[in-house]
Amino acid sequence: MVLAGESSGDLHAGRLCRRLRELRPEIELFGMGGEKMAEAGVSLVHRISPGSIVGFWEAFKSLRHYRRVFHSLLGELDRRRPAAVVLIDYPGFNLRFARVARRRGVRVLYYITPQVWAWGRRRIKRIRADVDKLLVVFRFEKEFFARHGLDAEFVGHPILDGLDRELTPDSAAAALGVVRRPAIALLPGSRRSEIGRLLPILADAAGIIARAHPGAEFLLPLADPELKQQVEEILAGRRLTVRVIEGRAREALAASSLALAASGTVTLEAALLKTPVVVVYRLSILSWLIARALIKIPYISLVNVILGRPAVPEFVQFRARPRLIAAAAEDYLSPGRERDRMLESLAAVRERLGGPGAAARAARIILENLAPDGVAVDR
Repeated sequence: MVLAGESSGDLHAGRLCRRLRELRPEIELFGMGGEKMAEAGVSLVHRISPGSIVGFWEAFKSLRHYRRVFHSLLGELDRRRPAAVVLIDYPGFNLRFARVARRRGVRVLYYITPQVWAWGRRRIKRIRADVDKLLVVFRFEKEFFARHGLDAEFVGHPILDGLDRELTPDSAAAALGVVRRPAIALLPGSRRSEIGRLLPILADAAGIIARAHPGAEFLLPLADPELKQQVEEILAGRRLTVRVIEGRAREALAASSLALAASGTVTLEAALLKTPVVVVYRLSILSWLIARALIKIPYISLVNVILGRPAVPEFVQFRARPRLIAAAAEDYLSPGRERDRMLESLAAVRERLGGPGAAARAARIILENLAPDGVAVDR
């Protein structure tokens, strides 16, 4: 049983499930996910929507929906009795499911683990009790979990599995038909709630940049076509031309001189593609107050967390203001010391992510944990 609750998790789970089927073709996979998991041959008990929820208050308001999904999946767990449950990210839901699965005697493995090193350290005790093995994507996570007595194995970051090594700024620009410069990518996130809060800020910042750079082109790659109407409604009232592209986020990033992006995995993609990035994030007031009380690290972007220093600028909550964002963007749009310094930092990120093949390594470890008497799967 494989459980992913949002589009990024669906992507990584899809790759993992393909590897599992390559290694053991007779394997039967079912669970929760989206298009990528379905394409990998997973029987979906529940199909996720592109508008996954973020924030404590927002999740609280949708408890009834989550409860229905939870009990539907639990019913399938009891009916099918899988050899293991594999959880992908999505900790609020998945950790609760881990508890009931373990109580039923089912092994639980977690791939792309909860970021308890950043916040929610109270969850460590629960993870120790309810998860048999952690497959972590950052080197420092293995050391962190080991200090707390958890069985964790570093597999590398799955973002490297989907990286096109032939993708260059010129090839990406040609593929997307980008001819104006500078090109700037707007990445407000993949959830409806994120887009609703962040896209107006990014669009207003882009408007300020456009006045200073009349030849600029703005690209907005959509994680899911179902989000297009919401995006167009937000952009409709602004004097700004933005080219909305379905998918192709990495090409948009590679073709761009700069990205204005929500905090998340996309900041790592920008680092790998050597595109300077300005990070923006905002939650509802209640969610922000709760998050501020829980978060134990000084940064929110993964680039800064990995490097342990403010390598990319972050504009969070009350500082997420268009004029501040646009002013920061100016420092990185043109060649110069600030842009060179950021590019050096982005190059350092890649060195700390391991090599490609995370999904294949994770699949082997999962199957080894299922093999009778500890017999290893052929490598």
